Amino acid sequence: MTRALLILNPGSRAGRSQHQWAPWIRALNQADWLVAAQPTTSLQHARELAAAADPYDTVVAVGGDGTISAVISGVMERPAPRPRVGVLYAGTSPDFCRFHGLPTTPAAAVEALIGGEARPIDLVKITFHSREGRPQTAHVACSVNVGLGPPIARRANRWRPWCGDALGTALAAIWSICRHPTFDATVTIDGHPQPLTGIANLAVMKNPHIASGLRCGLALTPTDGRLGICAVYGRGRAGLLALLPAFYCGTLSHRVGVTLETCKRVSVRAREEVEIEFDGDPQGYLPIDVAIKHEALRLIIPR
Repeated sequence: MTRALLILNPGSRAGRSQHQWAPWIRALNQADWLVAAQPTTSLQHARELAAAADPYDTVVAVGGDGTISAVISGVMERPAPRPRVGVLYAGTSPDFCRFHGLPTTPAAAVEALIGGEARPIDLVKITFHSREGRPQTAHVACSVNVGLGPPIARRANRWRPWCGDALGTALAAIWSICRHPTFDATVTIDGHPQPLTGIANLAVMKNPHIASGLRCGLALTPTDGRLGICAVYGRGRAGLLALLPAFYCGTLSHRVGVTLETCKRVSVRAREEVEIEFDGDPQGYLPIDVAIKHEALRLIIPR
C-alpha cells in the first residue's frame, strides 16, 4: 500500500484549486492509497512538511511550480532513500509539468499519479543569500532568474489568475522591461569567469521553458546532466521588447546580446544588490552558486 503525504497550497489559482482537493483524495483512497493531507501557510512551510515526511514513501505536491520546488527542496533534505515525489498540478503556469510530460487536467493528473512509475530526474542545487546576507540552499526544478525574473514573477503571479497564463506573463514581462534597470556581474561558467555589463536577465535552467510559453531553445532533457544558460545583456528597452517574440518562438540563438550555452556549474557575482527568482517566486539575492545534481530525485511520471 502506498503511504502518501499530500502537501496542499490553498492559495493556488487564487484559492480556486481547493475545490479539487476532495475529488483527488477520494480517487487516491479508492486506489488503496493511504493518504494524509496537509495545507500549507507558505512555501517554507511546504518545504518543512516535505523534510519531515515520516513515515511516507510518497510526497505529493498539490499546487504550482513554487509548491513543487519547495516540496522537492524539503525531500532533498531527507537522508537516502528519499520518498518519491508526485505532482497534482493546481497552478497557473505548468512549466515543470510540460518538461516532464505530466498531465495538468484534474482527472488525468490523478490517473497518472496512481498508475505512474518513479524515475530519476536531474535537479539544480543553488546557494544564494537572504536580504540579511545569510547563505541559503535550495533545489530547483525549473530555472533560476536574475534581473527581470523577480519583478516578472511578482506581477505574473498577481495577474495570471485573472487574465490567464500567457497574457498575464506577457503583460508582466512588458511592464518589467519598461521599468526594471540592468546590472553588471561576473558570470563564471564551469570555472571560466566572464564579466557582463547591462544584463537584463540571466537564467540558469534545467528546463527550456522559462515561463508561460517563454523558452530558450536549448535542447535540454530531464536526465542529461546539463544546465542551460540564457543571458540577455547590452540591449536597450526597445531591443528587449523586440526580443520577446524570439522567446516565444524559441529562436534566441545567434541574436545580438544573447548568450546561450550548456554547462554543469555557474556562479554569479555583482557589486550591487540583485534579486533572484526561481521556479516562479522571488527567493533572495546574489551571489549565487548553481550546480547540476544528476538523477537526484525520483519523480512519478506516466508509464
